[in-house]
Amino acid sequence: MKKTAFMAYSFEDDENVKKVVNRFKDIFACYFEIITGKEPSSDKSISDKVIDQIRKQDVFIGIVTKRKDSEWGTSTWVLNEAVISNNFNKPIILLVEKGIKEKDLGMFPNIREYISFDHNDISECIPKVLRIIENIDKTSPENNLCFPYKFREVINRITIYSDGRGIYDRKCILEVLSEDFTRVSHGMGLSDCTPKTTILKPFNEIKTTKISDRYTKEQSLFWRVFKSHGTTLNLEKVLYEEKWKLPDTDAEGFSFSLNFGKLPIGSIIDYSFGFSCKCMFPWNKDQLIKGELYMEKTNKLSDWLEVRSEVDKLVIIIQFDHDYALKGVPELIITTLDGDKMTHNYKFEKENSLFYETYNVTIGRTTPGLKYIVEWKPEIL
Repeated sequence: MKKTAFMAYSFEDDENVKKVVNRFKDIFACYFEIITGKEPSSDKSISDKVIDQIRKQDVFIGIVTKRKDSEWGTSTWVLNEAVISNNFNKPIILLVEKGIKEKDLGMFPNIREYISFDHNDISECIPKVLRIIENIDKTSPENNLCFPYKFREVINRITIYSDGRGIYDRKCILEVLSEDFTRVSHGMGLSDCTPKTTILKPFNEIKTTKISDRYTKEQSLFWRVFKSHGTTLNLEKVLYEEKWKLPDTDAEGFSFSLNFGKLPIGSIIDYSFGFSCKCMFPWNKDQLIKGELYMEKTNKLSDWLEVRSEVDKLVIIIQFDHDYALKGVPELIITTLDGDKMTHNYKFEKENSLFYETYNVTIGRTTPGLKYIVEWKPEIL
Protein backbone atom coordinates (compact mmCIF):
# COMPACT_ATOMS: atom_id res chain seq x y z
CA MET A 1 0.00 0.00 0.00
CA LYS A 2 1.36 3.41 -0.98
CA LYS A 3 2.09 6.08 1.58
CA THR A 4 0.13 9.30 1.23
CA ALA A 5 1.76 12.65 0.52
CA PHE A 6 0.35 16.16 0.78
CA MET A 7 1.69 18.20 -2.15
CA ALA A 8 1.79 22.00 -1.89
CA TYR A 9 2.54 24.26 -4.85
CA SER A 10 1.67 27.61 -6.41
CA PHE A 11 -1.79 27.97 -7.95
CA GLU A 12 -0.70 30.82 -10.23
CA ASP A 13 -1.93 30.58 -13.82
CA ASP A 14 1.52 30.24 -15.35
CA GLU A 15 2.29 27.57 -17.94
CA ASN A 16 5.90 27.13 -16.77
CA VAL A 17 4.76 26.57 -13.18
CA LYS A 18 2.05 24.12 -14.27
CA LYS A 19 4.55 22.21 -16.39
CA VAL A 20 7.03 21.84 -13.52
CA VAL A 21 4.33 20.86 -11.01
CA ASN A 22 2.86 18.24 -13.34
CA ARG A 23 6.28 16.69 -14.00
CA PHE A 24 6.95 16.37 -10.28
CA LYS A 25 3.43 15.02 -9.75
CA ASP A 26 4.06 12.27 -12.30
CA ILE A 27 7.25 11.25 -10.49
CA PHE A 28 5.84 11.31 -6.96
CA ALA A 29 2.63 9.53 -8.02
CA CYS A 30 4.75 6.43 -8.63
CA TYR A 31 5.58 6.30 -4.92
CA PHE A 32 2.76 8.10 -3.09
CA GLU A 33 -0.95 8.68 -3.22
CA ILE A 34 -0.95 12.45 -3.82
CA ILE A 35 -3.29 14.73 -1.84
CA THR A 36 -3.46 18.43 -2.70
CA GLY A 37 -5.04 21.40 -0.98
CA LYS A 38 -6.97 24.29 -2.46
CA GLU A 39 -5.90 27.79 -3.34
CA PRO A 40 -5.78 29.93 -0.16
CA SER A 41 -8.41 32.57 0.51
CA SER A 42 -7.77 36.22 -0.25
CA ASP A 43 -6.21 36.77 3.19
CA LYS A 44 -3.69 33.98 2.40
CA SER A 45 -4.58 32.12 5.58
CA ILE A 46 -4.42 28.34 5.64
CA SER A 47 -7.76 26.74 6.46
CA ASP A 48 -8.26 24.25 9.29
CA LYS A 49 -9.28 21.69 6.66
CA VAL A 50 -5.93 21.97 4.89
CA ILE A 51 -4.06 21.80 8.20
CA ASP A 52 -5.95 18.60 9.02
CA GLN A 53 -5.09 17.18 5.59
CA ILE A 54 -1.39 17.87 6.19
CA ARG A 55 -1.62 16.19 9.60
CA LYS A 56 -3.22 13.03 8.20
CA GLN A 57 -0.72 12.36 5.39
CA ASP A 58 2.52 10.43 5.77
CA VAL A 59 4.77 12.85 3.88
CA PHE A 60 4.82 16.53 2.87
CA ILE A 61 6.03 17.62 -0.59
CA GLY A 62 6.44 21.33 -1.30
CA ILE A 63 7.28 22.82 -4.69
CA VAL A 64 8.52 26.40 -4.36
CA THR A 65 8.51 28.35 -7.63
CA LYS A 66 9.09 32.02 -8.36
CA ARG A 67 6.09 34.37 -8.51
CA LYS A 68 5.12 36.25 -11.63
CA ASP A 69 4.69 39.55 -9.78
CA SER A 70 8.11 39.43 -8.13
CA GLU A 71 11.40 38.70 -9.81
CA TRP A 72 12.47 35.99 -7.38
CA GLY A 73 9.75 36.00 -4.72
CA THR A 74 7.87 32.82 -3.91
CA SER A 75 4.56 31.44 -2.69
CA THR A 76 4.23 32.27 0.99
CA TRP A 77 1.55 29.69 1.74
CA VAL A 78 3.71 26.81 0.43
CA LEU A 79 6.36 27.70 3.02
CA ASN A 80 3.72 28.14 5.73
CA GLU A 81 2.32 24.69 4.94
CA ALA A 82 5.87 23.28 5.10
CA VAL A 83 6.33 24.75 8.59
CA ILE A 84 2.96 23.28 9.66
CA SER A 85 4.13 19.89 8.38
CA ASN A 86 7.38 20.28 10.31
CA ASN A 87 5.40 20.99 13.49
CA PHE A 88 3.64 17.65 12.91
CA ASN A 89 7.13 16.09 12.58
CA LYS A 90 6.43 14.80 9.05
CA PRO A 91 9.11 13.76 6.55
CA ILE A 92 9.49 16.72 4.20
CA ILE A 93 10.62 16.94 0.58
CA LEU A 94 10.98 20.63 -0.31
CA LEU A 95 11.92 21.51 -3.89
CA VAL A 96 13.04 25.12 -4.49
CA GLU A 97 13.50 26.70 -7.91
CA LYS A 98 17.06 27.89 -8.51
CA GLY A 99 17.46 31.65 -8.20
CA ILE A 100 15.16 32.06 -5.20
CA LYS A 101 17.21 33.60 -2.42
CA GLU A 102 17.47 31.76 0.87
CA LYS A 103 16.24 34.84 2.76
CA ASP A 104 12.95 34.55 0.81
CA LEU A 105 12.43 31.10 2.33
CA GLY A 106 11.93 32.59 5.78
CA MET A 107 13.06 30.38 8.66
CA PHE A 108 12.69 27.14 6.69
CA PRO A 109 16.42 26.71 5.86
CA ASN A 110 17.01 26.65 9.63
CA ILE A 111 14.53 23.79 10.00
CA ARG A 112 15.23 21.38 7.16
CA GLU A 113 17.40 20.88 4.09
CA TYR A 114 15.86 21.53 0.69
CA ILE A 115 16.56 20.50 -2.93
CA SER A 116 17.17 23.07 -5.68
CA PHE A 117 15.87 22.47 -9.20
CA ASP A 118 16.05 24.12 -12.62
CA HIS A 119 12.57 24.58 -14.09
CA ASN A 120 14.00 23.97 -17.58
CA ASP A 121 15.40 20.57 -16.59
CA ILE A 122 14.34 18.95 -13.32
CA SER A 123 16.25 15.73 -14.07
CA GLU A 124 19.33 17.00 -12.21
CA CYS A 125 17.56 16.85 -8.84
CA ILE A 126 15.80 13.50 -9.36
CA PRO A 127 18.59 11.23 -7.93
CA LYS A 128 18.50 13.08 -4.59
CA VAL A 129 14.69 13.02 -4.56
CA LEU A 130 14.75 9.25 -5.06
CA ARG A 131 17.29 8.77 -2.24
CA ILE A 132 15.01 10.71 0.12
CA ILE A 133 11.98 8.65 -0.93
CA GLU A 134 13.95 5.46 -0.32
CA ASN A 135 14.92 6.55 3.18
CA ILE A 136 11.41 7.65 4.12
CA ASP A 137 10.49 3.95 4.21
CA LYS A 138 13.04 3.31 6.96
CA THR A 139 11.42 3.09 10.37
CA SER A 140 13.89 5.26 12.29
CA PRO A 141 13.35 9.02 11.97
CA GLU A 142 17.12 9.37 12.32
CA ASN A 143 17.48 7.78 8.88
CA ASN A 144 15.26 10.36 7.20
CA LEU A 145 17.54 12.29 4.84
CA CYS A 146 15.32 15.36 5.16
CA PHE A 147 16.72 15.63 8.67
CA PRO A 148 20.44 14.70 8.34
CA TYR A 149 21.57 15.51 11.88
CA LYS A 150 20.39 15.51 15.46
CA PHE A 151 21.32 17.65 18.46
CA ARG A 152 22.41 15.55 21.42
CA GLU A 153 22.68 18.63 23.63
CA VAL A 154 22.05 22.36 23.31
CA ILE A 155 23.01 24.82 26.05
CA ASN A 156 21.45 28.25 25.48
CA ARG A 157 22.88 30.99 27.71
CA ILE A 158 22.07 34.69 28.02
CA THR A 159 24.36 37.00 30.00
CA ILE A 160 23.24 40.55 30.82
CA TYR A 161 25.62 43.25 32.04
CA SER A 162 25.00 46.39 34.09
CA ASP A 163 24.98 48.63 30.98
CA GLY A 164 22.35 46.54 29.19
CA ARG A 165 24.78 44.65 26.98
CA GLY A 166 23.59 41.15 26.19
CA ILE A 167 25.58 38.13 25.10
CA TYR A 168 23.83 35.13 23.57
CA ASP A 169 25.92 32.00 23.77
CA ARG A 170 24.83 28.62 22.39
CA LYS A 171 26.84 25.41 22.72
CA CYS A 172 25.74 22.47 20.58
CA ILE A 173 26.68 18.80 20.37
CA LEU A 174 25.50 17.48 17.01
CA GLU A 175 25.49 13.94 15.62
CA VAL A 176 25.63 13.33 11.86
CA LEU A 177 22.83 10.99 10.74
CA SER A 178 23.16 11.09 6.96
CA GLU A 179 25.85 11.03 4.30
CA ASP A 180 24.16 14.09 2.80
CA PHE A 181 25.03 16.22 5.82
CA THR A 182 27.42 19.08 5.04
CA ARG A 183 26.22 22.05 7.07
CA VAL A 184 23.91 23.32 9.77
CA SER A 185 22.05 26.64 9.70
CA HIS A 186 21.18 28.79 12.70
CA GLY A 187 19.02 31.85 13.16
CA MET A 188 19.26 34.54 15.83
CA GLY A 189 16.53 37.05 16.64
CA LEU A 190 17.23 40.68 17.44
CA SER A 191 15.29 42.78 19.93
CA ASP A 192 13.78 46.10 18.86
CA CYS A 193 16.62 48.00 20.49
CA THR A 194 19.46 46.22 18.72
CA PRO A 195 21.48 48.47 16.40
CA LYS A 196 20.70 46.93 13.02
CA THR A 197 23.16 48.82 10.82
CA THR A 198 26.35 47.73 12.55
CA ILE A 199 28.76 45.54 10.63
CA LEU A 200 28.99 42.11 12.26
CA LYS A 201 32.56 41.36 13.32
CA PRO A 202 33.26 37.61 13.35
CA PHE A 203 35.35 35.95 16.05
CA ASN A 204 36.83 32.68 14.81
CA GLU A 205 39.71 32.40 17.25
CA ILE A 206 38.09 32.22 20.68
CA LYS A 207 40.77 30.87 23.00
CA THR A 208 38.55 29.95 25.95
CA THR A 209 34.88 29.42 26.74
CA LYS A 210 34.81 32.32 29.22
CA ILE A 211 31.94 34.74 28.63
CA SER A 212 34.20 37.71 29.43
CA ASP A 213 36.28 36.90 26.33
CA ARG A 214 33.22 37.65 24.23
CA TYR A 215 32.47 41.02 25.79
CA THR A 216 33.35 43.54 23.09
CA LYS A 217 32.40 47.11 22.32
CA GLU A 218 31.21 46.20 18.85
CA GLN A 219 28.26 44.13 17.71
CA SER A 220 29.76 40.72 17.04
CA LEU A 221 28.99 37.22 15.90
CA PHE A 222 31.39 34.55 17.16
CA TRP A 223 31.86 30.81 16.94
CA ARG A 224 34.27 28.03 17.78
CA VAL A 225 34.46 24.33 16.93
CA PHE A 226 35.78 22.16 19.76
CA LYS A 227 35.50 18.70 18.20
CA SER A 228 34.85 17.61 14.65
CA HIS A 229 37.12 14.72 13.65
CA GLY A 230 40.00 17.04 12.81
CA THR A 231 37.87 19.50 10.84
CA THR A 232 38.70 23.14 11.53
CA LEU A 233 36.28 25.93 10.80
CA ASN A 234 37.69 29.11 9.32
CA LEU A 235 36.28 32.36 7.96
CA GLU A 236 35.89 30.97 4.45
CA LYS A 237 33.70 28.14 5.73
CA VAL A 238 31.30 30.33 7.66
CA LEU A 239 28.73 31.97 5.41
CA TYR A 240 26.41 34.89 5.94
CA GLU A 241 25.21 35.70 2.43
CA GLU A 242 28.88 36.46 1.70
CA LYS A 243 28.67 39.63 3.83
CA TRP A 244 28.86 40.24 7.55
CA LYS A 245 26.03 42.73 7.61
CA LEU A 246 22.33 42.53 8.33
CA PRO A 247 20.29 42.38 5.11
CA ASP A 248 18.16 45.41 5.96
CA THR A 249 17.55 47.81 8.83
CA ASP A 250 14.12 46.29 9.52
CA ALA A 251 15.49 42.78 9.99
CA GLU A 252 14.18 40.97 13.05
CA GLY A 253 17.17 38.65 13.02
CA PHE A 254 19.67 36.94 10.80
CA SER A 255 20.76 33.46 9.83
CA PHE A 256 24.10 31.92 8.97
CA SER A 257 25.46 28.51 8.04
CA LEU A 258 28.32 26.52 9.52
CA ASN A 259 29.70 24.39 6.69
CA PHE A 260 31.53 21.29 7.91
CA GLY A 261 31.73 19.37 4.65
CA LYS A 262 31.32 15.60 4.35
CA LEU A 263 31.63 13.64 7.59
CA PRO A 264 30.98 9.95 8.34
CA ILE A 265 27.59 9.00 9.76
CA GLY A 266 27.87 8.98 13.55
CA SER A 267 30.40 11.83 13.66
CA ILE A 268 30.04 14.13 16.67
CA ILE A 269 30.49 17.88 16.24
CA ASP A 270 30.89 20.00 19.37
CA TYR A 271 30.69 23.71 18.63
CA SER A 272 29.66 27.05 20.08
CA PHE A 273 28.41 30.32 18.62
CA GLY A 274 26.91 33.50 19.91
CA PHE A 275 26.03 37.13 19.45
CA SER A 276 27.17 40.14 21.46
CA CYS A 277 25.39 43.48 21.31
CA LYS A 278 25.29 46.66 23.36
CA CYS A 279 21.96 48.13 24.56
CA MET A 280 20.18 44.82 24.12
CA PHE A 281 18.28 45.21 27.40
CA PRO A 282 17.19 48.31 29.38
CA TRP A 283 19.44 48.98 32.36
CA ASN A 284 17.48 51.37 34.58
CA LYS A 285 13.94 51.87 35.83
CA ASP A 286 13.19 54.97 33.74
CA GLN A 287 14.07 53.24 30.49
CA LEU A 288 11.84 50.33 31.35
CA ILE A 289 8.83 52.47 32.35
CA LYS A 290 9.12 54.82 29.35
CA GLY A 291 9.51 51.91 26.98
CA GLU A 292 12.60 53.48 25.43
CA LEU A 293 14.08 50.16 24.41
CA TYR A 294 10.93 48.10 24.00
CA MET A 295 8.03 48.62 21.59
CA GLU A 296 5.50 48.51 24.43
CA LYS A 297 5.66 49.57 28.06
CA THR A 298 5.87 46.53 30.29
CA ASN A 299 6.78 45.59 33.82
CA LYS A 300 8.45 42.38 32.66
CA LEU A 301 11.47 41.56 30.54
CA SER A 302 11.76 38.44 28.43
CA ASP A 303 13.68 36.50 25.88
CA TRP A 304 12.85 33.34 23.94
CA LEU A 305 14.13 30.65 21.63
CA GLU A 306 12.42 28.34 19.18
CA VAL A 307 13.33 24.66 18.92
CA ARG A 308 13.43 23.86 15.20
CA SER A 309 15.17 20.48 15.45
CA GLU A 310 14.92 17.50 17.75
CA VAL A 311 17.14 17.87 20.84
CA ASP A 312 17.96 15.13 23.35
CA LYS A 313 18.86 17.57 26.13
CA LEU A 314 18.10 21.30 26.24
CA VAL A 315 19.58 23.54 28.94
CA ILE A 316 18.58 27.21 29.35
CA ILE A 317 20.75 29.55 31.43
CA ILE A 318 20.25 33.22 32.19
CA GLN A 319 22.84 35.08 34.23
CA PHE A 320 22.80 38.67 35.46
CA ASP A 321 25.80 40.78 36.30
CA HIS A 322 25.44 41.50 40.05
CA ASP A 323 25.32 45.23 39.21
CA TYR A 324 22.49 44.86 36.67
CA ALA A 325 19.57 46.76 38.19
CA LEU A 326 16.69 44.93 36.50
CA LYS A 327 17.45 41.33 37.32
CA GLY A 328 14.68 39.12 38.69
CA VAL A 329 13.69 35.49 39.19
CA PRO A 330 12.93 34.08 35.71
CA GLU A 331 9.94 31.95 34.78
CA LEU A 332 9.87 29.45 31.92
CA ILE A 333 6.87 29.54 29.57
CA ILE A 334 6.52 26.90 26.86
CA THR A 335 4.19 27.50 23.91
CA THR A 336 3.53 26.20 20.44
CA LEU A 337 4.72 28.42 17.59
CA ASP A 338 1.14 29.69 17.37
CA GLY A 339 1.32 30.88 20.99
CA ASP A 340 -0.76 28.20 22.75
CA LYS A 341 0.65 27.66 26.26
CA MET A 342 1.66 24.19 27.40
CA THR A 343 1.64 22.99 31.02
CA HIS A 344 4.97 21.88 32.50
CA ASN A 345 6.80 21.52 35.81
CA TYR A 346 10.19 22.98 34.87
CA LYS A 347 11.63 25.63 37.21
CA PHE A 348 14.85 27.62 37.24
CA GLU A 349 17.42 26.84 39.93
CA LYS A 350 19.47 29.70 41.33
CA GLU A 351 23.25 29.77 41.72
CA ASN A 352 25.52 32.62 42.84
CA SER A 353 29.09 33.20 41.75
CA LEU A 354 31.59 36.00 42.15
CA PHE A 355 30.35 37.88 39.07
CA TYR A 356 26.86 36.60 38.26
CA GLU A 357 23.48 35.70 39.67
CA THR A 358 22.69 32.62 37.59
CA TYR A 359 19.46 30.71 36.91
CA ASN A 360 19.34 27.47 34.92
CA VAL A 361 16.81 24.83 33.95
CA THR A 362 17.43 21.47 32.26
CA ILE A 363 14.81 20.06 29.91
CA GLY A 364 14.84 16.53 28.56
CA ARG A 365 14.10 15.48 25.01
CA THR A 366 12.36 18.15 22.94
CA THR A 367 10.55 18.00 19.62
CA PRO A 368 10.44 20.63 16.86
CA GLY A 369 7.79 23.33 16.91
CA LEU A 370 8.01 24.67 20.48
CA LYS A 371 8.95 28.10 21.79
CA TYR A 372 10.71 28.49 25.17
CA ILE A 373 10.15 31.91 26.72
CA VAL A 374 12.23 33.17 29.65
CA GLU A 375 10.38 35.98 31.44
CA TRP A 376 11.24 37.85 34.61
CA LYS A 377 9.85 40.76 36.60
CA PRO A 378 12.67 43.18 37.54
CA GLU A 379 13.30 43.39 41.27
CA ILE A 380 13.53 47.19 41.09
CA LEU A 381 9.80 47.60 40.30
